[in-house]
Amino acid sequence: MVKLKGFYSKAELAESLGVSKRTVDNWMSNGKISFTKVGRKVIFSDDDLELLIRNFHHDAFYHQKQYQQKLDNYLDRKKTTNSLLNES
Repeated sequence: MVKLKGFYSKAELAESLGVSKRTVDNWMSNGKISFTKVGRKVIFSDDDLELLIRNFHHDAFYHQKQYQQKLDNYLDRKKTTNSLLNES
């Protein structure tokens, strides 16, 4: 098979990201990664890979922000509870 510069097979993509081909299949099914079909072959471009990485980075940042908000709310409630108990 001819190797096109800037394009990856499913196996190459999985290996380079350290995931299984099944994980790549799931990303494809869920729309997390764009791909192109050429006959029976599926290929991924550098742009597809970059967009996947950007989306994962965004998701991780979003979840980290949500976690931090929940933690801040918990600490605020705990602080309020402690101050109420100390007043009694």
